[in-house]
Amino acid sequence: MAIKRCKSPFSVWTNGVPRVIAGGQLIEDTDPVFKSHKDYFEDVETFVSDKGPRRTGMEQATAAPGEKRGLRALFAPDDRERPAGEVHETDEDQDESKKQPFNPSEHTVNEVTGYLAEADPDEALRVIDAEAAGKKRSTVLGLREQYETPAAPGDNA
Repeated sequence: MAIKRCKSPFSVWTNGVPRVIAGGQLIEDTDPVFKSHKDYFEDVETFVSDKGPRRTGMEQATAAPGEKRGLRALFAPDDRERPAGEVHETDEDQDESKKQPFNPSEHTVNEVTGYLAEADPDEALRVIDAEAAGKKRSTVLGLREQYETPAAPGDNA
């Protein structure tokens, strides 16, 4: 008995009952659906060997305080024996110093507000100033007060 993986979704009537087979679904090779629709299936081993090297990682859900999020290696094309939990730097991390500053004009309002939610207050104010000089979208400009530090009583600055 071998396990087969469905390459693309389809539906079929089996014993008078409709049955939907989802892409990626696993079934045994003794299943009547496999026997009648073999073209829709492949060996799991074939799928893993074809896809494995291209699956370079999975993004970490969170980072510890002071840490950057990175990729957790599932399969490393250059080294299959690397531990599954080892974090690898991405090209983006290596080119951090070459990065251009975030330009809100090149992004949607949702992308800008998402970036602002993660940015420190100085960076957020810089982005909002860039928005004021560029597209002037009210949703972004309305966030300024969240990032400005309130003046202390008696402070004339």
